Amino acid sequence: MVGNFILGRATFDSEAPPDVVERVAGRLKDRHVIIINSPQLLQTNISDHQITQTVRECVHLSDPGPHVIVLLLKHEPCSAEDQERVEKDLLMSLLIC
Repeated sequence: MVGNFILGRATFDSEAPPDVVERVAGRLKDRHVIIINSPQLLQTNISDHQITQTVRECVHLSDPGPHVIVLLLKHEPCSAEDQERVEKDLLMSLLIC
């Protein structure tokens, strides 16, 4: 998991269900960082409302607010539906929050 790699230790549960949002705090060099893992955001079977709620939860967990949002995708062909999901639904949810 990328969050574990960034922090240099195993902190995220690789067996967690995809609808679980995990928050882990740690240090990266000499900076305090918070990493939030939200795997369900790119699933095509969830509603726009669920995406918005998950993004809001992520923003709340990143209090006092996110400074950087990194979207990591698998290196594989992307369907038109997946691309639309990222462009339309996910990015719009980020702008609304």
